[in-house]
Amino acid sequence: MAPQPTAQRCFAAGRHIARVVADGPWKVAVIATGGLSHFPELSLARVGQSDPVFDRRVVTLLEAGDHAALAALTAKELHETGSHELLNWLVLLGAVSPARARVRFFREMGRIDLAALEWDVA
Repeated sequence: MAPQPTAQRCFAAGRHIARVVADGPWKVAVIATGGLSHFPELSLARVGQSDPVFDRRVVTLLEAGDHAALAALTAKELHETGSHELLNWLVLLGAVSPARARVRFFREMGRIDLAALEWDVA
């Protein structure tokens, strides 16, 4: 729902979580959920489709640890690719930065592309 936070703001929220955890006695797991591209809005002509080119780009950036490029995604890009749920992942990225993702699962499923990734942080 509008207004959504920007990718940069979500990343910054994750950085704040990382600072709080680092200053405390806790061991924490951060989990982000959400699909890659899909088009849930009935007004869009692409309902029921994914954007595998965009999704492969995102997964490649996650593996490379290029968090700056992901945090620079615009609301327009996220909307046009049906990738609004990446905002959840941006919070996680802020919390684990600069760690690189290890892809455990990635599949282009037609209606939605799915990925499961993990980050090892010290």
